[in-house]
Amino acid sequence: ESAQCFAHEITTPILRCFSDEDDYSAPGPERTIRGYKACEAFYNVAKVIRRGVLQDMESVFDGLCKLYTDVEQTIKEGAQSLDRLVRDIVVEQRRFDYSTLIPLIAARIHVLNPSVRQLVLGWIVLLDSLPQVDMIAFLPHYLEGLFGILASDNRDFRMQAAGRARATIAWHRGLRGT
Repeated sequence: ESAQCFAHEITTPILRCFSDEDDYSAPGPERTIRGYKACEAFYNVAKVIRRGVLQDMESVFDGLCKLYTDVEQTIKEGAQSLDRLVRDIVVEQRRFDYSTLIPLIAARIHVLNPSVRQLVLGWIVLLDSLPQVDMIAFLPHYLEGLFGILASDNRDFRMQAAGRARATIAWHRGLRGT
């Protein structure tokens, strides 16, 4: 519990490592090791302080987006593990303000990088699956980006986006009784 009081002080330096341009300017094994170690460090901290990592969700989400775009597969895999953990932490919080995630999603849904689109679609699917989150109310924030993904060359993303659009339409029809 006392770690919660220091969550910001613990997580901020690690989050900075996700976007440290000096560390990521030259490809190579040293950069890969630093990137993976930063991801691993944040994962380990998140396992311990759980809800404390959500105090700065914008930086966490931004860091995940940066890690997802890395060219090194080991860093991407670490980012995916970290993303799953952060999602679990978000879901287990009873008083989490889910509306704080919508601007983060809306800002990144237009990013053309397929890995970031995968991350964003995953968060939309997660939030849509939670009964306490009314994604229809937030639809104007991310619908245009969802249509952009529907026009994507990537078949998997089109299928995921189409599934979200169909689910939204079906829910809306069910609500209106048509």
